[in-house]
Amino acid sequence: MAERITNDMSKCAGCNRCIRVCPVDEANVVERKDGTLVVAIDDEKCISCGRCIDVCQHEARGYRDDTTRFFDDLDKGVDISIIVAPAFKTNYENWGNIITYLKQRGVKHVYDVSLGADICTWAHIRYIENNNPEAIISQPCPAIVAYILKYKEKLVD
Repeated sequence: MAERITNDMSKCAGCNRCIRVCPVDEANVVERKDGTLVVAIDDEKCISCGRCIDVCQHEARGYRDDTTRFFDDLDKGVDISIIVAPAFKTNYENWGNIITYLKQRGVKHVYDVSLGADICTWAHIRYIENNNPEAIISQPCPAIVAYILKYKEKLVD
């Protein structure tokens, strides 16, 4: 998985809050740096859930922001569509203006994420009707999908 969580070791106080909230054993690793214990990220084990960002009181944890790349790609004419969660309308009073701006900048299509949920629901019902599976996992959360792919591969089938 691409490195999404960033870690500024110069700000890490070694408080271990990130370790306590991490759902994956050993995704955070205690290291000694310049005589001080700090917590590093093992990118191979990290599922990028972001819980460590939420609890870090020292602002050592952050995330890789690709906003600049998004707008650079639009400026280059790259075809980009966006999927907007229903919470977007709740969080931004001027959500319509934001969508209009993005379309003016070059966004080709704007989809409501609930359309995907409807399609997935339809597909799962058809799958269940046709295959009668013992169990099925359906999950759009990238962190949960990453966890399953990395640590619970048997569930993929």
